[in-house]
Amino acid sequence: MNSWVLAAFAALSVSTASAACQPGAAEFSQAGGRLDEALQTLARRTGCPVEVAPQLLSGRLAAPAQGTLTPSGALAELLRGTGLEGRESRGGLTVDRRDQEAVLARADRLLERLEQAVAERRLSQARANRWRSALHTVRRGVQQDARRRGFVGSAELAGYGRTLAGVEQELGGLPPNR
Repeated sequence: MNSWVLAAFAALSVSTASAACQPGAAEFSQAGGRLDEALQTLARRTGCPVEVAPQLLSGRLAAPAQGTLTPSGALAELLRGTGLEGRESRGGLTVDRRDQEAVLARADRLLERLEQAVAERRLSQARANRWRSALHTVRRGVQQDARRRGFVGSAELAGYGRTLAGVEQELGGLPPNR
């Protein structure tokens, strides 16, 4: 299905769903399948619009969602294994990669600064290796969290933030470039 058709179909399901988003828990039973179709079904069943960029849906499959679930809980279940994140937003639901992208971008900037400090001989290889390891652990962790759970939890984000802030502080304390 091309992006335009998917976007038009998604807009149609969002407009019909936005009338009465029901945030409470309800019995939910939805088989896995195409993610775009699963999200449209979720929007119809809950009345909650689902905001998502069509290119994020391409080729992705939804996991099954069963049990007594809130709309955001059902969304998280459907997104398990996709690497996408789901969250409540403005009277509906949003699917994106926002938290991952923010953590990955910050880790990448720190890796660049780290490599520059090594090249300028302001940082030993042993210390650089420890920090590289911490940054790669954060990068892997945030992606695994989203893939495994369908979201990145606030506790995990705080932990990643502490690790990144620690590396940032250490890099800021290095001697100036000679």
